[in-house]
Amino acid sequence: GVLNASPASENERFQILPGLLVSTVVKEAAEALTSTGIRCLDMRSNSRLCKLPVEALCKIPGLRELECADCPLLESPPPEVAKEGGTSAMKFVRECVEQGQINESLSLFFVGGGECGKTSINRALVNEEANVAPPIDKDTRTVGMDLEDWSTKDNAGQALNFKIKDVGGQDLYIHLHELFLLTRALYVFLWRADHDIDKVRHDVMVWLNLLQSRVPGVGVLPVVTHIDCVSATNLEQQCKDVKAAMVTWEEKQKNLENAKEVPLVRVLNSADSFRVNCLKGEGVTQLRKAVVDAAETTRGFREPLPKSWVQLRDEVRERAKTHRYINWTEFTELARQDCGITEKMLLAVASFLHETSELRFFGLEMMKRRKENLEDFLTIMLGSRREDSAISDADDARVLFDIIDENKNGAIDEVELGKYLRGKGLNDANVQLMLQKADDDKSGQIEFEEFRKRFEAAQIAAKSSDILSSTIYCNVPWMVDILKGVIRHSHAALLEYLQDTADNHGLMHQARRMRVQGIIHKDLFDQHLLWPGCDGSGQSGFWTRVADDNAKNFSYERQLWDDGAGGLKVVVGSEDEQKVAIGLLEGFKILIPVNDDKEEFICQDLVPPHRRNATDSRSLGAEACKIWFRRVYSDLAFGFWNTLFMEIRSVSTSGTSSTHVQAFYQLSAKIQVL
Repeated sequence: GVLNASPASENERFQILPGLLVSTVVKEAAEALTSTGIRCLDMRSNSRLCKLPVEALCKIPGLRELECADCPLLESPPPEVAKEGGTSAMKFVRECVEQGQINESLSLFFVGGGECGKTSINRALVNEEANVAPPIDKDTRTVGMDLEDWSTKDNAGQALNFKIKDVGGQDLYIHLHELFLLTRALYVFLWRADHDIDKVRHDVMVWLNLLQSRVPGVGVLPVVTHIDCVSATNLEQQCKDVKAAMVTWEEKQKNLENAKEVPLVRVLNSADSFRVNCLKGEGVTQLRKAVVDAAETTRGFREPLPKSWVQLRDEVRERAKTHRYINWTEFTELARQDCGITEKMLLAVASFLHETSELRFFGLEMMKRRKENLEDFLTIMLGSRREDSAISDADDARVLFDIIDENKNGAIDEVELGKYLRGKGLNDANVQLMLQKADDDKSGQIEFEEFRKRFEAAQIAAKSSDILSSTIYCNVPWMVDILKGVIRHSHAALLEYLQDTADNHGLMHQARRMRVQGIIHKDLFDQHLLWPGCDGSGQSGFWTRVADDNAKNFSYERQLWDDGAGGLKVVVGSEDEQKVAIGLLEGFKILIPVNDDKEEFICQDLVPPHRRNATDSRSLGAEACKIWFRRVYSDLAFGFWNTLFMEIRSVSTSGTSSTHVQAFYQLSAKIQVL
């Protein structure tokens, strides 16, 4: 039978107080269930549950389902598996127990304001013998995010591999960072002793709010650098001020209405900042020990994983050395044939690898929906037709309908639909639900007009989603390069080049629009001006000048794209690669197309702050605007305003934004956000 141990209840009278929820299920409790005939254990929606006795649960012979979704603190099975359902969760833990491995990797982020010593701390920590880092020139500050591996030992002497993310600190990059933030990670927040203390307090609020909104529950180690640049008295006072800011933030979060429902970011070391001088090595040894100690309390530390998952992760890492991306078909073949992962676990393992930044796949939700929605299934199928020439025969609605309608009675029944889906590798589709959603007249079958309506909608959707629904991005450094080609301090070298080139005044106009209005015209992509690469006949004139000109702007640009061998990286080397690169930016919602033809794209992160008053006063009157709501937040995470704009603009006809007002249009309707 089913043992319902979930605190979730639709009846408020039976809601269990958070303080009464169990955090650990002991093995004795699981052993007591051995002879009960239990088939399903339901532990869903427990905000305090951290640990289950998975080995004891696996010894219960009839237990087939372990429902544990919406348990944010649960160590295993992970949330990516839990949300796939009880059957997948139980299969996962059984495989972990029977032939599991321990994850030795953990991400380590260095965050904080600009030029506060993140790169120096990184180098000093990795330098375990000397504990020092060389000085860093101002012109070599981090653009986007630098990546590095640090192999060390944990406190038990076992291997621990930190995947270091050194994050650029300028405000321009903060929205990019949230694209890579992970729950399985430790965060080191750095601030400079010789920076304005008000700016440091601001950075504390920005980063704690950002982490709380994106990865609640993670641990943060505060660190102060450049301690030799101020007096001991000033340093002591500043450390007290930063600690007070962090404690105040914590207290404010604890008093929110939903404080007990969402894990709180943990400021470690009692909010006292580790004091470090990287040039002399002062405090580095103590910080390194604190990092290793904190790792042991971080989600993902020595996390049990099925052997097949570890094998697939390693295969993806190996593939990333030679491939920037692969298609979904290649990924599924890699998972099934090389690693033995079943069809039912494909999306779970893809989601896990996505959430751990081993890869990025923006088609996850659509892949899930395709199992129960005919239009989504057709969208993915039509979008991938370039990879499978056989599908091109089914580009016409009538042709495909007749293929599925085997008995030629003019309607598709459940048996015919199920057979066709299985033929396309979709063995676990919910055929009955898919048919019901497409059966508008409730006849129990899908007639041609019902099919045609969904087919034509899928054709339109496939034009914009084909890359996102079929591309697995597996090379993180390349992804960062794509992002920094657009989101960066400036495009000074490009503007100078276009200014000096008489026949490029049209492109000069487009480049200025990009920097001032956040509008990127496709000509800037087509002329290969944002990423170094080839245009078919060789390097473009701009990148040739970047490679040869020693003027300040071009020298700086050359450093950004240095290939380590005296030349420039080939970031985008073909037209197809350019489409995939733009798809990545669309997947992250860094760009959204202005129109269906994708002649222009909006990049809100490039728009400078401004205070243009775009308020329509009628939106503030209850009579003139009858549809409205008001929501109050204690704080908004950095980048929230831009992210909100991109989300709503992506489903609107047009839209504008200022510092305090956003306006959107959907045909004749107008929406304002203030």
